[in-house]
Amino acid sequence: MSATTATDVATPVTRVAGPLPEATFWRWTGRQFDPRRNSLNMIRLIFALGVLFHHAYILGGFTGSPAIGGVQVGEWSVLGFFCISGYLIAGSRMVKPLATYMMHRAARIFPAFWVCLLVTAFAFAPAEYLHRTGSLDGFLTQSGVTPINYVLLNMWLRINSFAIGDSLAYVPFPSVWNGSLWTLYYEFLCYLLLGALFVFAWWRRSAIPTLVAFAVSIVLFVNTTQLMPYLGQNPHAANFLHFVPYFLGGACVQMLRRRLPIHWAGAAAGAAMIAVALWWSPENGIHVLAPVITYVLLWVASVVPSPRLIQTNDVSYGAYIYAFPVQQLLVVAGMNAHGVALYIVLTVLITVPLAAVSWLLVERPVMRRAKRAERDLSSRAPMLAPVTAA
Repeated sequence: MSATTATDVATPVTRVAGPLPEATFWRWTGRQFDPRRNSLNMIRLIFALGVLFHHAYILGGFTGSPAIGGVQVGEWSVLGFFCISGYLIAGSRMVKPLATYMMHRAARIFPAFWVCLLVTAFAFAPAEYLHRTGSLDGFLTQSGVTPINYVLLNMWLRINSFAIGDSLAYVPFPSVWNGSLWTLYYEFLCYLLLGALFVFAWWRRSAIPTLVAFAVSIVLFVNTTQLMPYLGQNPHAANFLHFVPYFLGGACVQMLRRRLPIHWAGAAAGAAMIAVALWWSPENGIHVLAPVITYVLLWVASVVPSPRLIQTNDVSYGAYIYAFPVQQLLVVAGMNAHGVALYIVLTVLITVPLAAVSWLLVERPVMRRAKRAERDLSSRAPMLAPVTAA
């Protein structure tokens, strides 16, 4: 997961004071999804913990791979991230010019990612090296990818090296310090795609172009194998084709938000459709029903209460990017030998505080700075207008 990783967004309806207007789909009338009162932060945190749960079996060397309907728990979590992200990011793009939109997207994803790379290279990796060798001599100059080079190779989201030197050579999942980060590259590509598509005013005025784009993404995904010879067997292209239907599916729901009542009957029908799709084709069904999955998640977010602390503080991104190296370090310490349950509990107890620190000291301050920069640009715009016109 990918990650989804966007919380400083607002749908256009947040600018409307008072209760939201009702949504009507044919004769079906109900409330719109309320972007001010929902549990999306909590749901994203649950997804981050779902990825942690999935990785625990792989990293800890335990047998079995938990799945629901033939789809692994980790895949469910990542697709949920992408669907929600597509919904929220489309709302952001609707109300922000391209430059401001990209500033917010970069502010949301890069700083915490860079700090995570640094923490992995200069805190987690030294701890493993010290445990293995009894000294830090030679740590910075070890053969292979040095800690500094690890940061430089990966700093633009595309993960070019999962390893640091010869560390983690003797764990069940060797030489990989953070296997969760790879999805962030495709998340950011989805940001770029949506930013480019919404340059056209007619694209923002109607849901039809986004629905068409989603349909095209499904056709491309289903035919990935046939397309690969034309794409030079590029694995990054295949991965992008895998993720983009989820993202555009969420964007479709955003474009239809004023016409889609959030109602239990719709969620029940959606859940039934998802069950049928899983029975029909676990590989393709969830891609086709990405908008339906998004709708069901929005209904859950509208009816399941969330603690106020989680509503105002989104630690899901931090939990997603820190869980993997924490799990690897716990394996180095031998904590997986005590069973998967204790291993998972210990991972959560360490990861959540790290995620909170990431949110409080990195993510939230950077996002607030981006918002101040946006307000400053907006306040200067009228003064700059005559100059620009001239």
